[in-house]
Amino acid sequence: MKKCIIAVVFLTIVNNIEAQIPHLDTLKARLYRVNKVFDSSRYLSFDVHFGYTTDTSFGKFISETETARYVINRNHVYFAMGDDEYVQTDSFLFTIYGDDRTIMMSREESTPISSRFPLREFLDSMITLYDSAYTINVSEADSVHTISFIAKSDTLPYSRFVISYVADSYLPSAFELETLGDPDYSDIPDSVLVRVAIKPVKYRVRMSFENYSFPDDPNVFNLNQYVIYDRFRKVYKPAQKYQGFRLMTNGVGNSDFDIYAEVAPPPEEVEEPF
Repeated sequence: MKKCIIAVVFLTIVNNIEAQIPHLDTLKARLYRVNKVFDSSRYLSFDVHFGYTTDTSFGKFISETETARYVINRNHVYFAMGDDEYVQTDSFLFTIYGDDRTIMMSREESTPISSRFPLREFLDSMITLYDSAYTINVSEADSVHTISFIAKSDTLPYSRFVISYVADSYLPSAFELETLGDPDYSDIPDSVLVRVAIKPVKYRVRMSFENYSFPDDPNVFNLNQYVIYDRFRKVYKPAQKYQGFRLMTNGVGNSDFDIYAEVAPPPEEVEEPF
């Protein structure tokens, strides 16, 4: 599984909601509040456990897990998974590949933090695409509330989506997605394929949010953690922590010098003896 935020697009809701289910607008408002946590929080950190699994088909299955660390401060975000890091600040974007010992530094326009999580695509784009395609179930029995969307037909691309969140704070607890797909046919003999109807395989993605905390002033957004500005050569260089890394820049020129960057002193001039 690639080391990146898992982008998920999931499909929609029914209009004929049963009496015990909150009104559709109420559900949408709750989901917006869950997603808004990512854009409005100040110095919020948490871990995300990504799980990716499939059913077993002819002895084959997939089971992969990754853990990522997030720190967000309104429009700033720090993300680390394994040896890779991603940092979005007011000034620059940094993508750091530990295995390749490379830092990508750019001045691309920053994007809302909430757009990096599954609910954004659902709420902004897909919520009215399929009329009466999903059954909604709501559980409010304890401190963690759950809203689940169950497909009414096997022909839909996504068969199940579940959002769990802490009731009083709307902090996300988990996102779960199930979709149907074809199995790996590469090792299945043709003689079997012509005689056996192979059922689609369920693919599951789960994001579990844990270890919420509120650090006072995380240093991960300090520009000097990543680069220093060489005022003699008028270029940025990797900071001490990343000595030996290759720094690649995109859209960063001399005019983009940040006044808050640590400035490397010019080399001392040594007089040659006569």
